[in-house]
Amino acid sequence: MSAPSRSLLFAALIVALPAFAHDHDKDHAHDDGHREHGAHVHGVAWLDVALDGARLEIAFKGTGADLAGLEGRPADAADVAKVDKARRTLADAAALFAFEPAGACVPDGAPVVEPPASALEAPAAAGHDHDHKHDHDHDHDHKHDHAHGDWSASYAFACATPPVAVNLPLFDRYPDLTEVRAQILTGSGQTAAEATPASRRIPLAITP
Repeated sequence: MSAPSRSLLFAALIVALPAFAHDHDKDHAHDDGHREHGAHVHGVAWLDVALDGARLEIAFKGTGADLAGLEGRPADAADVAKVDKARRTLADAAALFAFEPAGACVPDGAPVVEPPASALEAPAAAGHDHDHKHDHDHDHDHKHDHAHGDWSASYAFACATPPVAVNLPLFDRYPDLTEVRAQILTGSGQTAAEATPASRRIPLAITP
């Protein structure tokens, strides 16, 4: 599946689900009343799932703490290794998603994995970044926001038969996740679902 077709399908998902997006984030409003889709919440990740005939696309988003074991700039070589491992794990679609019926869909092209910019920075010299961050309250707040960037990844699948559900073995890879919140668009409508380590199935059938 080409990148333009992925963009168009997810654009349709964004347009189709304004009411859900409002409810989805009602618990994560800023003090000024602004509501942000996919707010930074540890233990929670988000899926956008779009199914159009034989094409299925998934966008996955979560915190650095949950998906990489690291938030912000790597401090040393061990943190750099965590970033590399997180990128490899997110690129392994077959280990994160399974479909009903089994084998209904297979990956179509390489996933697009997007770490936050802070995760790709070189480790800072010991003590330097800490001192710089605390020069001013404003600067500290800015770096705090920067340090809490989320990871995201997008996937495309070709389906021999339309899947009726997506299961999430990703919980085995990410033991700190307690909940995945999904918004779903298919040819018959749109809906929302939640999954947990004990209940990993995201149904795709739309009830009229």
